[in-house]
Formats: sequence, C-alpha cells, structure tokens
Amino acid sequence: MTKKYDFYGWESAGVKDKHGLTPCDYYDILSEIWRADTCAPRMRGDWSPENKTLGQCSITAFLIQDIYGGKVYGVPLDDGNFHCFNDVNGCVFDLTSEQFGGVKLNYADCPEQFREVHFKKEEKKKRYELLKSRLFAAVEKRTAGESSGMKIYDISQEVFGCCVFPGDPAPERKELCSIEKGGVCNLTAFYMCAHNGTHVDAPFHFINGGKTVDAVCLNTFVGTAYVAGHSGEVTADNAAEILEKAKALNPESAKRILIKGPATVSAEAAKVFASNGILLLGNESQTVGPENAPMGVHLILLGAGVVLLEGIRLSDVPEGVYLLNAAPLNLSGADGSPCRAILIDV
Repeated sequence: MTKKYDFYGWESAGVKDKHGLTPCDYYDILSEIWRADTCAPRMRGDWSPENKTLGQCSITAFLIQDIYGGKVYGVPLDDGNFHCFNDVNGCVFDLTSEQFGGVKLNYADCPEQFREVHFKKEEKKKRYELLKSRLFAAVEKRTAGESSGMKIYDISQEVFGCCVFPGDPAPERKELCSIEKGGVCNLTAFYMCAHNGTHVDAPFHFINGGKTVDAVCLNTFVGTAYVAGHSGEVTADNAAEILEKAKALNPESAKRILIKGPATVSAEAAKVFASNGILLLGNESQTVGPENAPMGVHLILLGAGVVLLEGIRLSDVPEGVYLLNAAPLNLSGADGSPCRAILIDV
C-alpha cells in the first residue's frame, strides 16, 4: 500500500537522486531534522514538531535543488515574502506546504527565486548550512551498508534536537574547547535527562526496588525483534494479533515488539504483552502509555520485567523481523538511559 503524504505534488514527485531517493523519501528524512533552529527567526516562536515545516521553505527548496537540479520558484505572500517550492523539469512539488494548513496556494506563474538573493541574509545562509549538514548525514546513515547487502536502519532521534516529555529538561550542549577559537582540540560537554529522545526505561523508573538500567541483561536489548504498524490505541485484541504475527514469522521476534506509528498502548494491551513474557516493548512516542496518565501502563509492563524502548523512529522501516541493538549506557543505579537504537535487516 502506497504511503500518502500531505505536501503539494507528492503524487507525481517521482524524480530520483543517485541513491534512488524520491522527494517523498527526502520529506521523511527532513521531518526528523527540521527544527526550531532551522526555522525563520520571525516564525520561530510558533514552530513546533506538529508544524515542523513552518519557516523552512527557502532553505529546503534550495537544498532540494542541490540534489535534483531544476528551479526554485516563489508564491507571493501577503506580507511581501515568497514561499519557495521546486520545479524539476516540470515535476512541481512543495515539501513545506503543510504549514499553510488547508489553504491552497497558487503555484502558477510564480517568479523564480535565486539563492544569491536569499543568502544575502547571513542568518538564512547559516540555517541552510545547518540543515544541509544534518540532511547529508542522515542520507549517509540511511544508505550505509547497502553495498554490502546489509540494510541498517538508524531508529534513533538526534539528541540535541530530540523530542522531550513535557516537564523534563531538554538536552544542553556546551563547547569546552574549539580549534577554530584557538584551542588544541574540539571538546564538548552535555547535560540531558535519561528519558530524552530515544531511550530505555528500566523497571526502577516506576518501581522502587526494581532493576536499574545497569542490572538489566543486555540480551534484553539485543536480539530478534518484530516491527508492527499501528495507529491509535493498541487494544488487547491488537496486542494478541501482533504477537501472533511475530510468532508466525519468527518465534524469537515475539520477545521484542516495536510498534510503528502514532500508537498508544492501553492497559489491557499491556497486560497481554506482559502475560506473554516479552522482554522489550518499543514505540515512537516519548511514553508507551497515554501521555496524560502514563503510570498505569508503565506499572503493568515494568512490573512484569518488560523493558521499554521509547522515542524510536520507524517511518522508514517496513513491518517485519529484524535484529535489534538498543543497548543503553552503563549508568549505575539509573532508572533509564539514552541509547543509539538500530535495526538490521539481515
């Protein structure tokens, strides 16, 4: 089944780059790296992960031009600015059109836009360079291993731009030394909550006396896993069906279940997973249960010794069986830990 997108022109955006990636592929990648720091300063106060394309149009359009060629055009806006989009040999698409909600833009007879004009603004050029470095790094990670026949999926969030559970402190980075500023090396210090971005929850997170993250066997985090797509609440019946599919493909994969999509695990589903003796349950949200009442689901799963892998990113991963490596940092006495989670399609 073809994935549907909300950006203008996605249905006909079939051009491919040297890696075989289409504009839809680049939209998926950019969705993970568009941040407030790449948003136009005048709009930054309104930027959010839910409105991730806000203020990203010109730097995104020129980056896409770097990849596919073609021209960048601009839809005139009421405030005197232009909303930039791409035209690659007659294939017209706008990766950042979602910021306008249901408003339909007129893409006909728009003036061409030139980076020499846009990048006269130093702040815009810096935002372009920042997004470019993130994009090319993400593409390199996505395509790494393909030549060897081994597909590796990086399912982790970038730490300093990651999602943060409401009320938790966000990661902070501090430059301790810089070669550019005369230092002998580049040196970074950072501060973060153990539950920022992609992370694991150990039983001690909600249960006094439960295992801390350093006490959980590494076999829990490394092994065969099953990726199951789901949207909305995961019911007891849904959980049973997911486990049944996993066992049919590979019984070992039913021990580690990763749920792909905007899903919330219900208490009833948690009981099904717990009673089946799974080792690990992963999801894309920053909490496995309802955000406004996470304790109940956590107590059921962590109380049964099920470790949680939260904040993963599975949009590029098809359903199926993979080798998971989500080993946490060896943090003595901690209730959780950030991790660099990957899936290997072998």
